[in-house]
Amino acid sequence: MLVPKKKQFTFIDLFAGIGGFHIAFSNLGAKCVYVSEYEKYCRITYENYFKPKHPELFKDPKIFGEDIKKVTISEDIIKEHIPEFDILTGGFPCQPFSQAGQKKGFLDKVRGTLFYDIARILEARQPKAYFIENVRGLKAHDGGNTIKEMERIIKKLGYSFNVYSVRASDYGLPTHRPRLYMIGFRKDIKDRVKFEEPTKTGLKFTLSDVFGKKINKEIGYTLRLGGMDSGLKDRRNWDHYLMEDGTDHKITVEEATKMMGFPDDFIFPDEVSKRQRMKQLGNSVAIYAIQAYAAKLMEALDNI
Repeated sequence: MLVPKKKQFTFIDLFAGIGGFHIAFSNLGAKCVYVSEYEKYCRITYENYFKPKHPELFKDPKIFGEDIKKVTISEDIIKEHIPEFDILTGGFPCQPFSQAGQKKGFLDKVRGTLFYDIARILEARQPKAYFIENVRGLKAHDGGNTIKEMERIIKKLGYSFNVYSVRASDYGLPTHRPRLYMIGFRKDIKDRVKFEEPTKTGLKFTLSDVFGKKINKEIGYTLRLGGMDSGLKDRRNWDHYLMEDGTDHKITVEEATKMMGFPDDFIFPDEVSKRQRMKQLGNSVAIYAIQAYAAKLMEALDNI
């Protein structure tokens, strides 16, 4: 899925989790110049994988791991901590908008307002483009008012605002994982950019390939943060599968990692418990789908 590039694009990885955006953009030749992730165990997982590959990211404590709210206090602090970059990326916290959450949206003062931190960084650093991700429920939250407010803010900053409803299963991965992708371009280039959605590829491998044994189901459940061990008969079940031979199979961390598109060399550190690992995967982006849209975004920037 590599695309020809006139230059190497740089990006920042906000609400980075365990690095799904980072892997997708790095696979396309882009360079990460800043990472922010609040949660301790996600940072441990992230550093364990990326430090051997990109040690420069971890030399300056300002570049990796800080709470983004400590950075977006003012334009001066943003510029002090975040280098210039081309593309802002991030799967900002989705619980305020999800079916599983309390749906408080912007009323959630801890997580919901983190969108405004994205806006402050866009305003201060003026990158060429942004690519942010959230749950599908965001579009309908508060009768559509939440996403209209986001659009108003983004457009006020001079960026375009385009929303795409995406399923991971359309781009190779055996999980539905429906999400909203929001992509936009800066005011001086947005009228010249020709961004086209990537062509759907269908599955690259099936659930049977993930489990290494037959199941009468090609696409798996969307990974979730809670409700593990709910069992086959529970309507909220997502981690148990009825196999073709009639056995009950509980998904493993390794299987969930593959289902989300992480590479074979992605290994969780010992300090991170199994429950934490499943939580991190449940919070992650679907890498193949992110990469498909990232390739088109970078191609669009290349051609202006």
